[in-house]
Amino acid sequence: PLRQEHRAEYGVSQATSPASDFEPVRPTGINWTVVRASCMLRRMWRRLTLAMLKNRLALSLMLFASQCMAQCDTGIEKIDALVRDAQTSSERVFYDCRAWPSDATKTIVAIARLQKAFQSGQPSTLQEGAYELSVFVLRTHSGEITDGVVESDAFRSDALSVEGLAIDTAHYRLANGVAAVGVRYRRANRQSEVTTLNLYIPGGGVLKRVVHGLDLARRFSESASDLDCYHVSDIRRTLRMARSKPSGFADIIVQEKHTEIEAIDATSKCKLRESRSSKQYVLRFDGSIYPLPRELASGF
Repeated sequence: PLRQEHRAEYGVSQATSPASDFEPVRPTGINWTVVRASCMLRRMWRRLTLAMLKNRLALSLMLFASQCMAQCDTGIEKIDALVRDAQTSSERVFYDCRAWPSDATKTIVAIARLQKAFQSGQPSTLQEGAYELSVFVLRTHSGEITDGVVESDAFRSDALSVEGLAIDTAHYRLANGVAAVGVRYRRANRQSEVTTLNLYIPGGGVLKRVVHGLDLARRFSESASDLDCYHVSDIRRTLRMARSKPSGFADIIVQEKHTEIEAIDATSKCKLRESRSSKQYVLRFDGSIYPLPRELASGF
């Protein structure tokens, strides 16, 4: 039940407010059943709206997951066959399939499989060994392979284990009418992670590798003492094509950002010092490939 003062405030009793020079107009004849029902409906609507948003988010996540799972489940017989052959011929396989950003009528397929192990011809528990890398360009509608390459011993898994493979969807236009296909592979262990890029240009039915083993990201960390005091080095690199084409092919500008965190006192307390630097490299086509300086080439 409403208190007397509340009844007075909302004009549902005959009680009058204290006399004053200003007498506000009070609402009268309020139907409290309608008020309660309105409040209940608003609460129900808010709950329903929240439930709809949650369901929509869940549906979006399910669709995203299904798209990722079906990345190479294209329905194109030749693509599916390539993936199946790799999976049946090796215990450890990585693959990715994507529409080519430079030509929407074509699809790029990249497959890396453990080719040979380092220990007695058998894969070890760490899957150490050499990987064969296959890259193909196909016509999306027909499945016809237009260009391709199969590289034996393309990269290795030893101190750093191979963790992933991906098509690089950036637009690498190296010359007029020439767009490169990018493939990235990632290797890591508990303290280190390296992402490396290869670039290929199509022509004459083959994919020619013009950039080999360019590290786009390097992250290393190591303990400076028995304390939780770490030395961290993090390098990130981005690529862009220069406008000038001195040899008919554009120079590739590599922009590097380096963050380093090092311990300056690791005796009793961990004191860290952070430094940041940047550097730029220019890669120039020599008529066959883009040679890499030692700082950019992958040594792992």
